[in-house]
Amino acid sequence: MTTAILSGFADEAAPDLDGQIAAITALGWQHIDLRKIDHRLVHEHPPEVWPQWAERLAAAGLQVTSIGSGIANGQARLDDDPAKALAQAERCVALAQVLNTRLIRIMSWPPQSDVERRLDRPDADHLIARLRSVVEILRAGGLEPLHENCHNWGGQSPRHSLRLIEEIPGLQLVFDTANPIGARDWSVVPPVAEIDIAAFYHALRDHIRHLHIKDRASIADGTTQACLPGDGRGAVREILADWLGRGAPGPVSIEPHLGAGRLDPAAPDNDDARTAWNFHAAGQRVAALVRELGKPSND
Repeated sequence: MTTAILSGFADEAAPDLDGQIAAITALGWQHIDLRKIDHRLVHEHPPEVWPQWAERLAAAGLQVTSIGSGIANGQARLDDDPAKALAQAERCVALAQVLNTRLIRIMSWPPQSDVERRLDRPDADHLIARLRSVVEILRAGGLEPLHENCHNWGGQSPRHSLRLIEEIPGLQLVFDTANPIGARDWSVVPPVAEIDIAAFYHALRDHIRHLHIKDRASIADGTTQACLPGDGRGAVREILADWLGRGAPGPVSIEPHLGAGRLDPAAPDNDDARTAWNFHAAGQRVAALVRELGKPSND
């Protein structure tokens, strides 16, 4: 039986740290991903509270899998003052030392136009140089920076991600199974087809250090909505099967984005309670998939 470290971005279950700890321990897991506490990115809280978090996590028997940073994320812009991302990187190094973790999620600034989505965007060298400076700080601090295939420049196609890997020493990847759903491949112009998520994963898998699991299903109006992992278009089963078949080279973290959606008539009526219920359901589903797909083929 091949298994994996199971973890989760528990700010999707509760905003406060106590609620996040409760959500993870209810699943019987020993790992948690930290992104926001009380609706604020963890590295933006004052350093005086960091040791308090570490003590509460340790008392609950939890280890921090990764920090979901805001570096170059959807709220950032490439023309921001470069000092902003560098300062965020330095704070993340200090925070990671307190939390005793090494993995940190970063991004590569969201494109503001179709021109900025292109692999050959005019300022690609500038973008890569800025991200390289961030990665240098993180690596010098002992961290493993992981670029996520989100709606940022590096997530526009496998070739975009590979260019980052090739030009930024020490950068690795985190792969999210639902982020590319409905996206087009901007390594060619004009983009002619939706990204094939399984092919995206397989093109990058040798560089992937961490899996984020979420899923989205098509609905009648032609859009998609969040669903339990494995019920949508995110190739979750195929990707998890490959990940486990390769010995689970890194953690598997749920980031289900289910919010308070009503997945089941049995879910609580209260929005906060239903949000926690949905997170728990997603965790149970992923744990079940890992048990199923991790079995040797001759079982």
